[in-house]
Amino acid sequence: IGGTRIGLLAAALMAVTTMFVRNTTQDYSDIPAAFSATLAIFYTLRWWQKGKTRDALLTGVLTAFAIFTKQSALTWLASLSAVPFLWLMASRRSSGHWRRTFLGWAGMLLPTILISAPWYIRNALLHTLVNTIPVAGLYYTIGPKTGVLGLIPMIPWAIDFNPWLVSIYAAGWIVGLIRAIREGVNALLTRIHTLPTHLILGLFAVPYWLVWWRQFSFEARFLVEILPVMAVWAALVLQSVATWIAHRIKIPPFLLRTATAITLVALLFVASEDRLGGVYYALTRPFATEEERILQVKPGTYLLSQYIRTHLDPINDHLMVMDGRLLYYLPEYDLTVQYPLSLSDLQGYDYLVHSSSIFSVYGQRLGWDQSEFYKHVWDPRIFEPVYEFGGVHIMRILRTDVPPKQEP
Repeated sequence: IGGTRIGLLAAALMAVTTMFVRNTTQDYSDIPAAFSATLAIFYTLRWWQKGKTRDALLTGVLTAFAIFTKQSALTWLASLSAVPFLWLMASRRSSGHWRRTFLGWAGMLLPTILISAPWYIRNALLHTLVNTIPVAGLYYTIGPKTGVLGLIPMIPWAIDFNPWLVSIYAAGWIVGLIRAIREGVNALLTRIHTLPTHLILGLFAVPYWLVWWRQFSFEARFLVEILPVMAVWAALVLQSVATWIAHRIKIPPFLLRTATAITLVALLFVASEDRLGGVYYALTRPFATEEERILQVKPGTYLLSQYIRTHLDPINDHLMVMDGRLLYYLPEYDLTVQYPLSLSDLQGYDYLVHSSSIFSVYGQRLGWDQSEFYKHVWDPRIFEPVYEFGGVHIMRILRTDVPPKQEP
């Protein structure tokens, strides 16, 4: 794409990008999915250059790993489907082109389908077909999105990209798309002899970005999967600017290295500002127990789970919880994650555990503030509070219907 220098620049940009720093310090699946997805693009480029079936197979396997890790990589399927046929149109070779196209298509798609399909078959068997591909909850998908600003996604999410880098990322995004379109037109109109790098990068990034923009732009974190592509395009712009400056201003090498180091440290500080507390505690309390670490990071959830573990029986007490994270804290309990709408939804359960988002979820956005459950959520004839921390309650369920008005 641009040699070792572009690779190092792109890696440095990612390392000081806020959303990357945040996700590397959290247990989200975006980073490992992005790793496999980026390697899949790498082997796609190699297949285009050399036509080896092994590279196509590696592309398919890595894409399957990405989908298995985070299903947002499903857009890679559409991209992979197009790559071999785009190569066929671009190369216009006289012999062997159909065979290479078919082997490339089969090598990329078949491993992807064979590895990732069982998970979705499992979903279809255990749940309804509608839930075969689960997505974010309705509360989020009908919420506010970026709108027209999402055409350049780093503008509405400046803090998540790092405010100091927004202009570089934005310029890289625009220039990268223009280059991809230009290479696409050339591929359709004439035979091309060079690797259409930007076209292939765009072929993966653009479908993903379109789905994000239309449905999931309420959260910048989902862009981590195409952040490597954005970083490469931004690095090309940054290198062009640096070259232009170097030709006009002679900067001593020592001064240039010093300024670069200071700039990277400053950018890293901005990107990791909300993570510095964790660094401080890791340095000052390196031998803290796992319990102490969790208590420091997630005091509310930890104390809530400890109360449940201490006071409620994992066999005899049936719990409905609103916070799905409790599944990880209480693996020995049979928990049901649900936001009830009617009191009858609570039948068969002994306790209801609220979440910190109860007031926002049961609001006007979904209309759930008018539900039977929420109208009686604090009714002492139906619920008895047994624990509270930070506004999150554990309620004993006394009954699952609306009591008569005359009943005290």
